[in-house]
Amino acid sequence: MTRRKSTDRKSYAGLDVSLRETAACILNEQGTIIFEGMIATDPDLIADCLAKRAPGLVRVGLEAGATSAWLWRGLHQRDVPAVCLDSRHAHRVLFREARVRSRDAVRSLHFADT
Repeated sequence: MTRRKSTDRKSYAGLDVSLRETAACILNEQGTIIFEGMIATDPDLIADCLAKRAPGLVRVGLEAGATSAWLWRGLHQRDVPAVCLDSRHAHRVLFREARVRSRDAVRSLHFADT
């Protein structure tokens, strides 16, 4: 995956990772969801999905957890601009919102762009 020039379209992705599947949500610059779906938890498959569906990818947020170090390393080896987000910090900010698994991925974007 190659990063695009700042003049191109921008997108942001959030990943809600579990051992087998990862919920992915991709937003464009205006905050519109351009992709929402499930992907097997595999750095190659996730990187491929992001390359196809996230034009001008700026940042990918994933919640810290059991597989986050492995996944973060795998994504960085594939030039995916991923950051890990502390789940306790995210929970404190988002505690009022209803929990829907794929939407958790979108919420992580609030932290990923800092």
